This record gives sequence, structure tokens and C-alpha cells, in this order.
Amino acid sequence: MEIRDPVHGFIEIEDGSNCERIVNHPVFQRLRGLSQLALAHYAYPGARHSRFEHSLGVYHLAGRIADQVGLKAEEKRHVQLAALVHDLGHAPFSHVLEPAISRLSGITSEEESLHKLHERVTLDICSRVLLEEKVINEAELEAVTNILDLRNIKFESVQRQIVSSELDADMLDYLLRDSYYCGVRYGLFDLERLLRGTRKYPDGETVAYLAVAAEDIEALEQCLVAKNVYYRTVVEHRIRRITDAMIGRAVLEAAKCNMELCEQFAYKDNPKDEWYTGYLGWDDARLLRALCDTSGVAGNLGNRLRERRLLKEVFSAPSDACATLQERFGWPLREPEDSATVEREVANICSVQEPSLVIFESRSPRSPWRGRDASVATEDKQRLYVLVNQHPPEVRPLEEISQFFSHGELTGREMVYVYAPVDEPNRQRRQHRVTEWAKKIGDFLGYDPSRRWSHRRPNDTQSDVREGQQ
Repeated sequence: MEIRDPVHGFIEIEDGSNCERIVNHPVFQRLRGLSQLALAHYAYPGARHSRFEHSLGVYHLAGRIADQVGLKAEEKRHVQLAALVHDLGHAPFSHVLEPAISRLSGITSEEESLHKLHERVTLDICSRVLLEEKVINEAELEAVTNILDLRNIKFESVQRQIVSSELDADMLDYLLRDSYYCGVRYGLFDLERLLRGTRKYPDGETVAYLAVAAEDIEALEQCLVAKNVYYRTVVEHRIRRITDAMIGRAVLEAAKCNMELCEQFAYKDNPKDEWYTGYLGWDDARLLRALCDTSGVAGNLGNRLRERRLLKEVFSAPSDACATLQERFGWPLREPEDSATVEREVANICSVQEPSLVIFESRSPRSPWRGRDASVATEDKQRLYVLVNQHPPEVRPLEEISQFFSHGELTGREMVYVYAPVDEPNRQRRQHRVTEWAKKIGDFLGYDPSRRWSHRRPNDTQSDVREGQQ
């Protein structure tokens, strides 16, 4: 089987292989209906690509990396198999619904939420559907589980790192693919040189990890810079943030009055087979139709999304510049009710009749290291390593030897946003209303505009002279 791909050229899948059977299986074909970037096409009209072609791209790149680092034939086959199925468990609109599904599923612990639900559902689909229908066998299921189940912290290998790590096939594909379909050049990097420089280095007698050769460090730096700019300009685009927030809120509101929807997206360990039959029947289009047909806030938001009558961003600021927010609510907000309290008070201040149409959210800065919050410490095996010596193998963390990253990761500040309906057809009056609301919300949150562009912490005691120099 040869598939013509606009990013990688021809992607070859062996005829009669289980990978070919998976591609032709309904659970994989379903990915055609799951947008890679949710409603990003409201900002970038070309961003209509799906999880289907992304999964094929990850399969292709995983094979290339496996060849580069010298994996055995069976190891390569398992890596490509895991890469191909890694997104089978996604819900409609991909990552956007994961916070809502976590709430519906009763997942409250921070540790549990780190392990994305779609990865757990993926493994269930592999065992409940692909194994039972003999598309894969027991040995292949075990290999895929060892690669994809991130809860198994004792298992680490170069095979897992090819699919999920600081430098995995998943990231390499979506940076290039999303940039291509969005029509931007933010996520581009020298893929060929980066693949050429990928190495594995041993850690003991039986375990190996990925690294990049020292002479190819510039390609790695370029990739990380591309990832950083990509997140800021595509993933964090204002329209993308607003539509993501609207989808999540609409699903939570719909689940209050639609028990079928609530049960379908409430994941429990070892659910019945009927649950999977229903879950796999949903895609982006069906969910949006269901939201539009629901009464109340969910229907309002669903129809706003369908007609592109979006909420407006009426306030944004760094969280550490909002003194009242920090003092009154014990920042960061831990409970959904805390955010709901802020939303109700903002709705009252701005005379919005339906508080649920006001959405308050905070977003932490993303680091180019695995897209984690910049405040989260990086564990040893999750760092990026550079192979500085072949014989004997010697590696160093990227930040120790990189001139570009010598001061550590690229960081930013946590931001808070408020979205609300501003249904005023006149552009000038609409802008005036947004400005007026922003002032009221800022006063309510204790916002200090002078600190918006200052990166000092609230208790920083730098002198005025030093501040002026900075």
C-alpha cells in the first residue's frame, strides 16, 4: 500500500500486514472525522486536516527513526504499530475535550490527569477491538502497551521514546503538518538533518535512549524554537483559545441535561463493550450537531460555534499582575467552583444575563520540552540529551552545551483570560464595550497594568535604578 502524503511524500505500508488491516479498520477510519486542530480553521482556513493523516505521518517517521538508530526488524514493527494506533482513543475535537471528559469522569487528582484519557482509551480499543478481532495478537498488544502506557513508569526504552518523548515522531509530524495546512512557516525545521543526527545511547547493558549527535545540535535547537513559536501562534491563537473554551463549556453544560452524552464521555476503568460501541460512533460533526440540538447554554454555544458567532476576549493579563485574584481566591484556582465564582461576578459586573456564557480560564506557559508548563521540573529521562562522545558513549543535557539554551528552557508567564458574548453589530460600539468591560474586570481582579510587561515576581525588591536599566 502506498499513500501519497503532502508532507512526507509516499508512505508505504506492507500489503497484508496488520498495519494495513488497522488502516482499513473502522476504528482507524473514524480518525478522518476528528480534526487535528479542532476549530483552528476559524483562524487558519486550511487547517482542516485530521488525526487520520497525522497518524500515518507518525507511523512513517517512527519507521525512519527506528532505521536510523538501528532497531531490529521486530522492534521496528512494534514501534510503527504503536505509532499508528497512538491516537485511536481520541474523542471529538481531540485534546480540546480532555479537561471536560476528566471532569465528567470524576478525575480530580493531578497525578491521574497527567496521563491523558485518550491514551488509556487507545489501549482499551486495542485490547477490546483489535485483539478480539485478531487484527493484532497478544505479543503485539503487549509491545504496544509497553510503548504507549505512560503509567508504567518502570518501563522505558528507545522504542517508547520514538513514539513519546522529548524528540518523538508525534511532535516531528504535527509541527510540519500543522504548519503546512495552516499556511504558516512557524513550525518548520530541518527534518532531514535532525533525523540524520538521531542516535541511541546505552544506559546499562539492556536499556537505551534517544539523543542527538553534537554536530547536529543546531537542527535540534531549530526544532525547539519552531515548537515554541508554533504553540504561541497556532495553538495559543486567540480564536483557537476561544473556540476551545466554548466547546469544553458546551459539553459540560450539555451533559447536565443529556444523560446519553454524559455517560458516553464519562470514562470509567474497564467500561462495558457497549460503551466503546457508542464512543467510537462520535466524531466532530456529530458532536457539534448534538450540541446545537441541545437546549439552554449548550445549544447557545453550539449554534454560536456553527455560525461563527464567537465569544470575545474581553480581558487578558498575567495572573501575577492581578493582586485581588491572587489574594482572594488562593491562586492557582483548584476547584471548578472557584472559576464559576469569578465568572458569576464578572457576569454581574458586565450585565451578562447568562453567567455560563462567561468563561474564565488560565493558561500556563508552554515549554518546548514536551509542551509542559514551564514551572514543572524536568525529570532525568525526560530531558533532551546530546551525544558528545561515541566511544565510550557520553551524553550531556542540551542546556549544558547549547549556546542558544544555555540559560535553560524558554519560559513565559501564566495568563488569565475572560471570554464573554458581545453581541453588538456595530464594530465601533462593540470595541467600546469590550474596553469598558476590560476596565471593570481589571478593577475586580486587582489588575495592575504596569506589571503586564514586567517579568518581576510580586515580592521582587529590585531597585528603581535596576528596573530602569532592565
